Amino acid sequence: MAFFDKLNELARNVGELTNDALESSRKGSRINEESKKIKELKAQIGDFYLEKFKAGEALDESIVALCKEIQSSEEIISALRAELEAAQKAQSAAEAQTAVDNRCPSCGAAINDGVKFCPECGHKFEEAAKKFCIACGVEIKGGAAFCAECGTKQ
Repeated sequence: MAFFDKLNELARNVGELTNDALESSRKGSRINEESKKIKELKAQIGDFYLEKFKAGEALDESIVALCKEIQSSEEIISALRAELEAAQKAQSAAEAQTAVDNRCPSCGAAINDGVKFCPECGHKFEEAAKKFCIACGVEIKGGAAFCAECGTKQ
């Protein structure tokens, strides 16, 4: 019977530890929820004063300075997004051109660099087509994914 008593006591202890862990987890979740709520309320306060600033209302000098910093950061973000979009368009265009360059002249199937025969139609390539960097023009050797000269993705 002593064995079963110890087993029951162990089960009770495990149950208590599990309950304690669950309670701690609940409290941690509640802390996170309240912290998130505070962050959202602070953001609403900031939005309120930012809208007043943009509307040209008179504000405390320290608030105006913060609003100007926000405005400057928004302009930087806008410029960076435009740069990213332009770079993505250029990359897409380069990828489209590369895709066209790596086709079998006989059947149009996509081919890998350095192959001697088309895997679709068997067309023999006299010499493996040379591949050049889309950015700097240096020859890409061995089917590299990036140019060794300028680092541009191929």
